Amino acid sequence: HVDAQDHGLEKALDHKLIAQAKPGARVSDLAGSVSMAIRPLLPHPIAAGSVGNGIGMGLEEPPRMSADSEETLVEGGIYTLCAGVSDGKQHALLSAMVHVGAAGPEILWTAA
Repeated sequence: HVDAQDHGLEKALDHKLIAQAKPGARVSDLAGSVSMAIRPLLPHPIAAGSVGNGIGMGLEEPPRMSADSEETLVEGGIYTLCAGVSDGKQHALLSAMVHVGAAGPEILWTAA
């Protein structure tokens, strides 16, 4: 059984993703920090290598937050951030929607 708390998933979402969601933050850095935080487990299969995306008129807009992205977060942007783990049989996934303001991230919604 994969437990989000036992494997640091909540910490990965709160401290690795949300806390780093500031104007100019590199998307690849966010993705990399989650990968390190969830080891030795694997990323959740539904995430497909992504830890989030932009939200605008649609629920899935650029940037797609993956380790190979060269994009950065912009002030005023709204993003969905997610962290998920899998042990190959069991899975856990947490997510949040944040507004990236000049003073840092504001959580608009969370399923953590």
